[in-house]
Amino acid sequence: MYEFALLPLMVQIYSGLLLSRPEIYKTPTQFVRLYLHEASRVYADRLVNDKDQKKYASLAEDNVKTYFPELPSADFEGQFTCCHFANGLTEKVYAPVTTLPALSKVL
Repeated sequence: MYEFALLPLMVQIYSGLLLSRPEIYKTPTQFVRLYLHEASRVYADRLVNDKDQKKYASLAEDNVKTYFPELPSADFEGQFTCCHFANGLTEKVYAPVTTLPALSKVL
């Protein structure tokens, strides 16, 4: 059984969205992917088993199809990770990680 307090969780999601910059997230698809990333970090990371993780992923996918039917579902496949050091440690920009090897070099 899970117990989530809605307000703190929503604040965490919107805090991540507010870190975005329009020059990086130029399209609706990019911004929806950012939202999915933030929601996943807030909700899915708290789920303790594969069954619940898969259920969350299914619900997230269904919501994208319902509320953003104009966006191709293929655009939401695969890993999407964002962090404030994706482009290096000198420039603090919340951006998508292009590749995991590139991120490993930064770390």
